[in-house]
Amino acid sequence: MSKPRTGQAHRLHLLTRHRETLVALLREHLPGIEVWAYGSRVNGQSHDGSDLDLVLRSSDLQEIPIGQVADFREALRESNIPFLVEARDWARLPESFHPEIEREYVVLVEKEKRDAASEWPMIRFTDAVQINPPVRLERGKAYPFVDMATVNAGLRCAYALERRIYSGGGTRFQSGDTLMARITPCLENGKIARYCAPDPTDPAHGSTEFIVIRGRPNVTDHEFAYYLTQWGEVRHYAIGQMTGTSGRQRVPTKALDYLAVTIPPLPEQRAIAHILGTLDDKIELNRRMNETLESMARALFKSWFVDFDPVRAKAALKRHAANQSTRRGNSTRATKAAPSDHSPLEGESARQGRQPAGEPVGGNQTPLPLLKGSDWTAERAQAHLDGMEPEIAALFPDSFVESELGRIPAGWNIRPLAECIDATRGLSYKGSKLAATGLPMHNLNSIYEGGGYKQAGIKYYAGDFKARHTAYPGDLLVANTEQGHDRLLIGYAAIVPSRSGATSLFSHHLYRLRTSADLTPDYLCHLLNTQRMHDRVAAYATGTTVNMLPLDALQLPRVVVPLRPLVTAFDRVAKAARERQEQIVEEVHTLTALRDALLPKLISGETCIRNVAKEVEGTV
Repeated sequence: MSKPRTGQAHRLHLLTRHRETLVALLREHLPGIEVWAYGSRVNGQSHDGSDLDLVLRSSDLQEIPIGQVADFREALRESNIPFLVEARDWARLPESFHPEIEREYVVLVEKEKRDAASEWPMIRFTDAVQINPPVRLERGKAYPFVDMATVNAGLRCAYALERRIYSGGGTRFQSGDTLMARITPCLENGKIARYCAPDPTDPAHGSTEFIVIRGRPNVTDHEFAYYLTQWGEVRHYAIGQMTGTSGRQRVPTKALDYLAVTIPPLPEQRAIAHILGTLDDKIELNRRMNETLESMARALFKSWFVDFDPVRAKAALKRHAANQSTRRGNSTRATKAAPSDHSPLEGESARQGRQPAGEPVGGNQTPLPLLKGSDWTAERAQAHLDGMEPEIAALFPDSFVESELGRIPAGWNIRPLAECIDATRGLSYKGSKLAATGLPMHNLNSIYEGGGYKQAGIKYYAGDFKARHTAYPGDLLVANTEQGHDRLLIGYAAIVPSRSGATSLFSHHLYRLRTSADLTPDYLCHLLNTQRMHDRVAAYATGTTVNMLPLDALQLPRVVVPLRPLVTAFDRVAKAARERQEQIVEEVHTLTALRDALLPKLISGETCIRNVAKEVEGTV
């Protein structure tokens, strides 16, 4: 192979103004990339309109993110360069083509010889971003309102859940602004989020508990300003500046004047924000998928075992068939059939603008009497059953019977919970035995208000325990303690996830429930988390400052027990959804750890943006 000709810029057939424009675009969109020119404009066979061939070489000769190259090509199209520029990634070219380029080329942009971060300017934080920027609001007019409860640590966006009249106080902001908690312990807990509004032009307001941060024009990108605020160097500095008495400490806005930060060029800011934002988008998508899975399982349980929708649908069709039979048996006049002893149908049709059941509608159609308190027409009933698997629909009866709990599906039983469960109180432990390592111990913070397992609530225990204090994946836990009397937590249930390990512990603030052959943990978990059942169980709670749930609360209530095949059918669906949720939680945990590890390295310039971009692309 002939010796390559390098560094001979005078041999490149390119006007100075075009070369300067090209180099500026390359440095803006492909920072740190070495660029060679080759082909006709180097070998002397070009004219003024010839194409310019470029090859892009990363420092490690690995592939450059396609998005960066695409941005550069788009910028070329919008530039005033009057000829075609073909830019190719060295790593994506066939290796057989490399020697052809190396035979004769000119270095247009040299390889970066030192850390670009060392050239980033260090400026005051308050010069890098805007603090509490002005937003115009009209007194007496309602605007979206955000309070501290709306901001959740680890979630990038905060949303307004209500509108409030603006009276002139508090903070004001617009979509895209970063809301940083200024009080303890909210800031310590990481309550920092961007306000996200459906209408970007709709301003909002909130309490004085926030410091509003926005990117400064031509200095910082809005999204980068958010991640800059999330950076530990900024957050820990702010926490260290808190003043006030214990429990009421807050960050003085003026204290941020004395914090200095390094700020990369805007293209690199956008690249950093894009990398971290891609991870956050995937985390948020996974969380929404989990919420959807949970909502679907709860909706299915409610439909089957609370509202008895399949039974109502089958009863409606049964009643419709009886009506049709009566009509065919009476050629002169349709008569009204009396409901069967086990039917929840009204004896006569609803009178809210509908014709009586005995009168033909639309020629040969006879309307179906409605179920009490509902609108189960024959059409709706048939559509509901058509949406079910036939073998599952066949498991439901087509009538109801009276019981001590009201009308229940025929063939189902009523039993006290004590016959369906074995309940055990957890380990009473000393705080001194909690440790950074040890056996995972589920505790009161392991259950969400309203039910469901909270992964972040786990503790670790290194003391003694008994076999009865152990829990295994799939075990059911119920909260038996709550501060106050709101009953938002007490009586609610969650299932031990597999990520807790083969063996774990549970504290005395929880009951562990193991079910008989009639019920399953997933079925019982959903039953306890229904509002109706929770109200019955939580009614047993006693206490003044602290509410306690006696074991009777989980033994005395009598519940409807469906036929075992139906419980099994639901368990199959609910268990699959729960296992998928656990997989998603693992993905979120991995992505969150990656984001949290990358954020300080990218913000400080410790890590190469280009290499990280490729890693993130492979992860998501």
